[in-house]
Amino acid sequence: MNSFVHLHAHSTFSFLDGYGTPAQIADRVAELGHHACAMTDHGNVMAHVPFREAMVKRGLQPIYGCEF
Repeated sequence: MNSFVHLHAHSTFSFLDGYGTPAQIADRVAELGHHACAMTDHGNVMAHVPFREAMVKRGLQPIYGCEF
């Protein structure tokens, strides 16, 4: 198991600075063999619920954050 964990990721809910949807991020985390990832969008927490659902569906640990 890979012990690296991204603690600073932005989704499409982070305007002008997002990588992809929460599901796309979860897919990439699984593809890389990581076991967890943090969602730290700019100024909002709207992606937390879809991020949790996508991560848990893939057996991964979501970590919640926000960049203010």
